[in-house]
Amino acid sequence: MNALDGPAIRRPDPTAWQRPDMLEALTTRDITTIYRLLQKTGISQQHIAVATGQSQPEVSAIIHGRKVMAYPVLHRILTGLNAPLCLAGLATCRHTPCTH
Repeated sequence: MNALDGPAIRRPDPTAWQRPDMLEALTTRDITTIYRLLQKTGISQQHIAVATGQSQPEVSAIIHGRKVMAYPVLHRILTGLNAPLCLAGLATCRHTPCTH
């Protein structure tokens, strides 16, 4: 990677969404906790920013407690992270029960 390249898009492993702590954060749409848990797995604020279309300062503000409430922002963040939208109540599940 050279100085002109940003970090590659790095998203959580799909199994991360099944962990009880991540699943609870996802179902309650707690983006602060999701970002903190992602950091614990080695995903940096810059990687989160690239995946979600946010700036690194926005990601930092969320990690430090700023709430994300707007549907379009929630949708963009969770889509960028490849999170199962149905578990966050942002889409209808195609499976019964939702097993993403």
